[in-house]
Amino acid sequence: MINKRHGKKKIYFAVFWYFLWIGAAFGQNNVEVYLKNGDRITGEILNENDNNITVSSGMLGELEIKKENVDRVISQEDKIKEAEKKKTDTEKWKRRVSLGYTQTKGNTQKSTLAMSAAADRVREMDEVNMKGNLFYSTSEEKMDAQTWYTMGKYSYKLFNKKLYLFGKCEVDHDRFANIDYRALPGGGLGYHFYNTDDFKLLGELGGGYSHTHFRDETPDRNEAVLIPRMFTQKKLIWGMLLSEDLTFYPSLSETGGYRCRSETVFSAPIRNGLAVKMSVIDDYNSKPAEGAKSNDIMLISALEYLF
Repeated sequence: MINKRHGKKKIYFAVFWYFLWIGAAFGQNNVEVYLKNGDRITGEILNENDNNITVSSGMLGELEIKKENVDRVISQEDKIKEAEKKKTDTEKWKRRVSLGYTQTKGNTQKSTLAMSAAADRVREMDEVNMKGNLFYSTSEEKMDAQTWYTMGKYSYKLFNKKLYLFGKCEVDHDRFANIDYRALPGGGLGYHFYNTDDFKLLGELGGGYSHTHFRDETPDRNEAVLIPRMFTQKKLIWGMLLSEDLTFYPSLSETGGYRCRSETVFSAPIRNGLAVKMSVIDDYNSKPAEGAKSNDIMLISALEYLF
């Protein structure tokens, strides 16, 4: 008796999977026929010739449709391929490099060189961002600016994918601010308030540990800092973009000590991935090294290539 019941269960299980497989097979043959008047018919194509398409629809039965009234026909296979393509395109690295150079001769001799690079990869549950820039200038054949900045960041999305955890590391150098290098690893929480192609707005709150090594005999500076950040980007007409990236670095070790970095960028596409890019980078330090200024502003114009 036990063996018979066990055998019946096996039969029921096999029949269930058979019909499930049959349903999936028929489902894969379904197509969506989009008509020029805006209607959509879902069913299976029974016959097709130069003039007509015959579709079997569960609700409407067999329908013969003139091809002149058909806008497009999409199969389940087409949908799967399109979804896979969108996912692949989303997960690709998006890279940008820019180069700007100006030279003035005559009564004043001055030259500036600005370079930057960035790479971003956004996936369903995580995101990787990397960027770096370099600025160098001379006046009357004497160097008067030499700075560079790099940043690497990894974010992991939580819950509704608007909230995320992040970890990052920033390293920068400023010769005329007496900074040989400054390293700042840190992490925290971020939130995407808006994240569309037309408008982006995010906020972050984190903390880190800053280590500064100076070019002269000044002792190294080590301090714990907060890292609140705000980023916004707006798409303007004709594909132009305007963005603002603002980060504060208030010290937790030194009363009244803080830094601020603001990067405002305007870009206008030209053609085939090329764009004109104009940036204003403002670095402020409330307690700079001896002999250095508190505020350092750079105005940069460059040609950018996106790929």
